[in-house]
Amino acid sequence: MPMVPMYQGGVPSVVDSGQTGRQVAQLPNQTINYAKLMQDAQQPLQDFANNAGKALQTIAARNIKAESDEAEMKYMEAVQTRLYDPEAGYFNQKGKNAVDAYDGAMQGLKKDADDILGSLSPWAREAVQSRIQDRLRSAQGQSMQWMSRQRDAWHIGTSKARIDSLVESIGQNYGNKDYCGASYQSLDDEITALAKMQGLGEEQTKALREGYWDMAQAQRYNTWGQDDAVAALTDFQNNRGSIGNDVAAEIGTQLWQQAKQPLAMMLAGSVGETMLNKKDFIKESLKPGHRTGIPAIDGLNQAQKVELFSAAYSYAAQNRAAAQADLRTAVQNSLATVGDQGYDENELSEEDFINAFGEKGGKAQYENYKRNFDAGSFSFGCQYMDTSQIAETLQNAKPTPGSPTYAADKKRYLDMAKAASDVVTARQKDPVGAAIQTNQFGFEPLNFDNPEQMQRQLTTRINQAQAISESWGTPKAILSDGEAQQLVATLDNVDVVKRTQTLAQLATMVGTQNIGTLANQLGPKNQQYGTALYLMSGGDIGLGNNYLMGKDFMSQGVVQKPTTGDGSVKEILGYMQAEGKEAALSSNNDLMEMWADAAQGLWAYSSRLGNALTSKAALEKVLGGQLIEWNGKRIVTPYNEYTKRGYDKSSIFATSFDDLLERKIGALKDDKTKVITGITGKDRTTVGAIAPNFKTMQLETISDGKYRIIDPNSPYGYVMQDLGNDTMIPYVLDVMDVK
Repeated sequence: MPMVPMYQGGVPSVVDSGQTGRQVAQLPNQTINYAKLMQDAQQPLQDFANNAGKALQTIAARNIKAESDEAEMKYMEAVQTRLYDPEAGYFNQKGKNAVDAYDGAMQGLKKDADDILGSLSPWAREAVQSRIQDRLRSAQGQSMQWMSRQRDAWHIGTSKARIDSLVESIGQNYGNKDYCGASYQSLDDEITALAKMQGLGEEQTKALREGYWDMAQAQRYNTWGQDDAVAALTDFQNNRGSIGNDVAAEIGTQLWQQAKQPLAMMLAGSVGETMLNKKDFIKESLKPGHRTGIPAIDGLNQAQKVELFSAAYSYAAQNRAAAQADLRTAVQNSLATVGDQGYDENELSEEDFINAFGEKGGKAQYENYKRNFDAGSFSFGCQYMDTSQIAETLQNAKPTPGSPTYAADKKRYLDMAKAASDVVTARQKDPVGAAIQTNQFGFEPLNFDNPEQMQRQLTTRINQAQAISESWGTPKAILSDGEAQQLVATLDNVDVVKRTQTLAQLATMVGTQNIGTLANQLGPKNQQYGTALYLMSGGDIGLGNNYLMGKDFMSQGVVQKPTTGDGSVKEILGYMQAEGKEAALSSNNDLMEMWADAAQGLWAYSSRLGNALTSKAALEKVLGGQLIEWNGKRIVTPYNEYTKRGYDKSSIFATSFDDLLERKIGALKDDKTKVITGITGKDRTTVGAIAPNFKTMQLETISDGKYRIIDPNSPYGYVMQDLGNDTMIPYVLDVMDVK
């Protein structure tokens, strides 16, 4: 018979004899002697004819033997498949699977036997039945042994798995004392059960219990250390005696590495400033018996403390630097906030500075911050005060010499004075811009893209121009500096026709009485635009247009710009300068050069049209009257006012102006306006008292019919009007203001 293969790895073997294993069934009674049958089957067939009966018996025996042997081989193959198949064989089932599959395997072995025996002839079945039953019993016995071992392995594995689960659960619930206590009890019970299953003795059981206890503690502190290393280290320091030395050493090393940084940062946060500022602080803290008040730190060895304090010192220095940087940013934000809105809800405290810079440095820094804060608050408030209120506030804030806080008060006052100066300077430089920025006087940015809205905005500004000038002590202005720049940039990028149209429209919007204000704003940025608006201010819009066209003709080469003779700036200036500087039309050379440029532009325009003006005629168009000599000085007669009153243009000569002046002097004889003049020394007098002298004094033209009276004996150069409170302005003589 073939030999069933022997398998390793704890898998039982089927022995050829079929006698191994525990008996699990009774042998059936045999009715055929198989040994006798084999002997008969092996007999040779001799003298078939003479021994026919015996030959038939031999053939039958051989048939029965072959059928029974084949049946036995078939069952052995069935057993082989049932028990050893790589996929479904019972001996390949492990643990609980082997226990669950046992009954099915036994039934299968029995069924295979029954099926094979049932397929045989009666004689063959009787011949092989006992042998197949032996094979069945052997397979059943080996299967039972396999099931018993796998059942034990299942039970032990389940117990170990539960122990592992309890260990992991203890680790995950490291901070729950009640849960961990119950888990420890369950773990102890399970270890006892496992030891019994494994047949361990008392010492082996004790070692097993200690091993799992150490494993649970290692798992617990590992998880705890990842979440809160300081708390884990503190707990370990109190309980390390219950853990094996080797495991405790590993846990302690791991927790120290995890807790070192947070402990150093904790120490730096609690005593950082003291550590940085107090000499020998670290040395004193490392003395035996010294306590920091932090249990985890107090439980460290000396080497660990040295390392920890060194790291804490570095963190304290970093914290201080970070705190100072953060505070500087906070200071900038706070001062910016108070500058924008006059207050800061998050105003910094003295404590904030002490925490960042220490006691001494912090107080000094806070004082500086507070001064700047108060100055910022005052500066914001200044934007909404008129000039007199600012002056009064500063006066009240002046420090008192000898006071205990004089030094600090003086610094505060100087800061306030600077803030006030900044506000006043900004107003003087750009009053409209300052009003827009602070939303005062109803001012808002001009909408150049919407003429109707811009007209309303300009009307508001014109109506408030005098109010803002008086309140702030600033020159009249209609545009902000930015708007003036924007307007100039727009004009620069269009042709001369569009340019003149835009200026004409703007002049119409503001009215002739306000064009001069616009001219003063645009002139410094583009003299031509300022000059054009100046020419429009007399009421003749076309005069400004003609000037710009004439300037464009010369720039394009259409009209040759003269350097001498008629139309030249040199000749035009000659008409204004007369015999010298003292006799000139104006003491302001820049103003006379502007008039000369304007006259040249008008000359160029008229030349292009084929009707060129003389230099003098062009200049008189610019000045708005005739240019004459009066008492050795050039003046301009009130041309426009003459024509309005019905005078013949051809009659405007010195004698006519003399008549006007005579009439004006007669009207002033009873004028009580107080003036100061060099004629009477420093004594104050009245206009009426000195009016007769006006006819022999030199005049300086201001505008159409208005003049300043030159007083060579006065330190001011003019007859000055006394406004009181030591305030004086040049007296203005209006020759046309006669009722």
